[in-house]
Amino acid sequence: MPIPELVYSDPNVRVYVRGLRETVRALEQAGASAQDMKSVFERAGTVVLRATKVPERTGKLARSLRITKSKNRSSIRAGGARVPYASANHFGRYFPTTGTRLEGTFFLRNAIRAKRGQVLHIIVDGLEKLFKKYDLGKPPIRITGYTPQR
Repeated sequence: MPIPELVYSDPNVRVYVRGLRETVRALEQAGASAQDMKSVFERAGTVVLRATKVPERTGKLARSLRITKSKNRSSIRAGGARVPYASANHFGRYFPTTGTRLEGTFFLRNAIRAKRGQVLHIIVDGLEKLFKKYDLGKPPIRITGYTPQR
């Protein structure tokens, strides 16, 4: 299924995908393993993870980035017990005692916006390959619209 390139020309665009739940359900009923579906979303998450430009001081924050995957989504997590400043680095921080604010770097958001088109191509192509593998025809997934983000 070709995805129109025009949808991804603006970095301030949110794309809506419909039919992902039905696609995953059809694959499950056909006998597809959850690992097959997870690998599609892992590939998509890896693209974003590689595009992430984390500010490096000691390298702990960059090493704390990891992908969590399931059969219908992929997430990138940063931080942990040894890197509690990950969210403050990403979103910024306000110090009420002094009234100062540290600006955030938004390293994950910028990577997601930069690779949105490529990620959607990977997901749609991967699910189409799984549908071909299990002789299910075309997946019911489609890009239905987009709205500008503010």
